[in-house]
Amino acid sequence: RRKEQPEPAGSGVADCCFKFTTVKIPLRMVESYTWTRTDCPIKAVVLLTKNGKTFCVDPESELVAALN
Repeated sequence: RRKEQPEPAGSGVADCCFKFTTVKIPLRMVESYTWTRTDCPIKAVVLLTKNGKTFCVDPESELVAALN
């Protein structure tokens, strides 16, 4: 498992991120996104790409700003 991918937290009901991705993800590749739970160690946005991969992204990044 790649470190930038979300991992189950506790119950596995929602995902937490422990590191932000360093991969540059084109906006056109983003299928959807969600926020991590409030009890996760870091606040992050979890992106799902059109090819089914997930990435943890810094909520202050330009990519997240472009999603809004």
